[in-house]
Amino acid sequence: MKLLANDVDLESVQAAARRLQDFGLAWDGRRLLGTAAAHSSDRRTTTALLHAARSLQDPAADAPATAGDGADAGNDAATASTGRRSATVLSPREREVAELLLKQHTYREIGKQLYISAKTVEHHVARIKQRVGTSEGADLLAQLRVIVDAHHGV
Repeated sequence: MKLLANDVDLESVQAAARRLQDFGLAWDGRRLLGTAAAHSSDRRTTTALLHAARSLQDPAADAPATAGDGADAGNDAATASTGRRSATVLSPREREVAELLLKQHTYREIGKQLYISAKTVEHHVARIKQRVGTSEGADLLAQLRVIVDAHHGV
C-alpha cells in the first residue's frame, strides 16, 4: 500500500521482484518494478527501478518477448527526457493513443480506430498526463512529440 501512496522503498521493491522471479513470475516482478518507477518521485530511484525491470529475466523463456505481444509494457516502452523526470514510460497502447492525439484526432475518432470506447481513450490520456507530469495541453503535446519521435528513432 505504501507504493500506491508514492512511498517507494527501492530495496524492498527490488527484493519483492526478485522473489517473484524465483517463483517463476518474472513478468509480475517486472510489472511491480515498473509500477514502483511510475510512483517514485526520486529520479535516481525511478532510473534504478526501470533498469532493474529491464534486467529481470524470465528463466522459463528461451527468447525475449516481442514488441507486439504486450507481455511487458515496461520493457517495450519508449523513453524520453522530459525535465520533470528522467524517463517517461508509455505502454504500447498509450503510444498509439499519443500518436493519434498528435494527429489531432478526437477521443471518439481514436476510440473508433483502436476499437475502444472514447471513455477508455480518456483514461489512457489521463494516465499519459500522469506519467508525463503535466495537464497543460501545449506542454503535453510537446512532450508527446519528444516521446513518439524517440520511439520512432527520429
